[in-house]
Amino acid sequence: PTVQADAIGNGSALFDVSANDYIEVSSNGTGTFNNQTFTISAWIKADSAGTNRAVFSYDNTSHDAPYYACHLRIDDANKIYLAWNDGAGLQKIQSASTYTTVQWHHIAGTYTSGSQKLYVDGVEVASDTRTDTITYYAQEVWIGKMNGGNEMDGNICQVGIWDAVLTQAQI
Repeated sequence: PTVQADAIGNGSALFDVSANDYIEVSSNGTGTFNNQTFTISAWIKADSAGTNRAVFSYDNTSHDAPYYACHLRIDDANKIYLAWNDGAGLQKIQSASTYTTVQWHHIAGTYTSGSQKLYVDGVEVASDTRTDTITYYAQEVWIGKMNGGNEMDGNICQVGIWDAVLTQAQI
């Protein structure tokens, strides 16, 4: 992976939105990250409120169609969400609550046809039963960034990506 984060210390990567910091996991996620059943998790500490701060992104390199396959991110209201592209557009599950910046949170999103769940600090905060098929493209996989800007401002550590749905007890 290409590491472009400011500093790695205390077991986490520090992302500075003004410096366009991110970690490139793969230049083409096809064959590795294009699963229809998965769990994505991470410890995060956002330093400030912002718009769609990405934690994990299977994304296009430009802000042109087809845009993205899936994201785990924080929105401008400090809500956590898991989003995916079903070929027609954005689908998502989102926390109802907002989360404090400058405080560590463990977030996890699980996806399989018929069951999507979102956890914050080990508590299930959103779920759905959609049967979408995620549309994947030969796109990049990033930590701390997504297309169109929206970089993380803060710390991310212990990112986990599984090709299985973890249980709440496992999360």
